[in-house]
Amino acid sequence: AAAQNNKVKFISLHKESIIFPGELFAYKDMFKKLGKYQGEKILVYNDYIRKAVISTKFVEPKKIISIGMPRADFYYKLKKDTYNTAKKKYFLILIINTKRNIFFIKKYKNYKKKLKFNLREIVWDKVAKKTIKCVLNFAKRNKDIDFIFKVKNPIKKKSQLKKIYLEEISNNDKLNNCKIVSDVNTGRLIKEAELIIGFNSTAIIESLILKKNVVVPTFN
Repeated sequence: AAAQNNKVKFISLHKESIIFPGELFAYKDMFKKLGKYQGEKILVYNDYIRKAVISTKFVEPKKIISIGMPRADFYYKLKKDTYNTAKKKYFLILIINTKRNIFFIKKYKNYKKKLKFNLREIVWDKVAKKTIKCVLNFAKRNKDIDFIFKVKNPIKKKSQLKKIYLEEISNNDKLNNCKIVSDVNTGRLIKEAELIIGFNSTAIIESLILKKNVVVPTFN
């Protein structure tokens, strides 16, 4: 309203537009409670999300546009840069957000009867734990490769390492080829990596733009 009163166009960029079909009902409920969009335009990453938002009547169809992934431009430009092959090769591991549904779906109990299961039980702890275990075991046997674990927030306490199953790195001499980083640009890390391991992240798409080897872990 303030932007409109001052004749300033208000445009919203809706990230990341990664919503699973099983989450869509809760996602739509969230928009239905917001009233009507008052800005000029909403920009989303894909048509799937555009159609989902339109179906909630939150915004008029003409006001929401699918533009693709904005960061893709950065990666296509980065693709043209010369690679530094002099450095020791490394594998990049993008730490999995294990509690995604817990953060996203607030009133999960409302959906338990409808779906016949508890949404808060659908977390990615097992895949995260098994992925880290496999990578660390592989790292011990392959000292000629460095392993970089990318986290979103700085690690200040050992208890934080335990939550993401990386406490072994801090007290195991056999893992001196493993490093945890948070403040390094992900794009630059992807560019120089030999292999990227990730799960439910747009960084996987970014890696494919750079024609990188990508592993999306699944077990059983």
